[in-house]
Amino acid sequence: MEQLDTEQVTKAVVALKQFLKKKQAQKSKQALVDENKTIQIIFTRITVPRNESLKAIPIKLPHNIRGDGEACLFVKDSDKDRIKAHLKDDPVAGLTKVMTIKKLKKNYSQFKDKRELKAAYGVFLVDDRVLPYVKSLVGKTFFDAKKQPTTVNVTGKKNISTHIRRVLGGTEMFLSPGPCFNVKIAHDGMDTADIVDNIIQGTKNILAHVPKGWKNTKSINIKVLTYN
Repeated sequence: MEQLDTEQVTKAVVALKQFLKKKQAQKSKQALVDENKTIQIIFTRITVPRNESLKAIPIKLPHNIRGDGEACLFVKDSDKDRIKAHLKDDPVAGLTKVMTIKKLKKNYSQFKDKRELKAAYGVFLVDDRVLPYVKSLVGKTFFDAKKQPTTVNVTGKKNISTHIRRVLGGTEMFLSPGPCFNVKIAHDGMDTADIVDNIIQGTKNILAHVPKGWKNTKSINIKVLTYN
């Protein structure tokens, strides 16, 4: 097998959406907000290379899966002017705020402030060098809302805007040391055809980063990421 069968993928997506619709109807009286559910692809490899990298790998998708709204980028204090100057010359649609770690720590230390910040933007990005600091500063509020910042590499790049556009327009994967790894590929609020496109094209792009690609792939499954 060197590619997924479009008809089979479509049947699987239709069945999944029907299942979610029935499940949502059963608990509609309890749910105040009908949030979109994230759809993942689960890849199981036959053999696992000894050396794996846990660094995020950007994956291009034909259809955007991220939330609507403006984007905010967290950066090192010393990098703000350089990055803002680059974005002024080559603006990224939707990216409206560049915030330093110092400002994040100073202005958003209280729970209510973090909650307001979380609600102000649809997507959060972070320079991968300062991710550990940002994770501790934004806290549980962001992670419970599934708005944890997505890493970007802005270190000395001449094509910062191009890289950010690619991240905003796609997803990311992590090659874990185990046989299985998951990749967010769509959400159930998308049109069926768009979900199918993302699964088929996304799988091709993902396996391009997996040693031996299709030949080292034991199974591919889709699932819905649910939250308690």
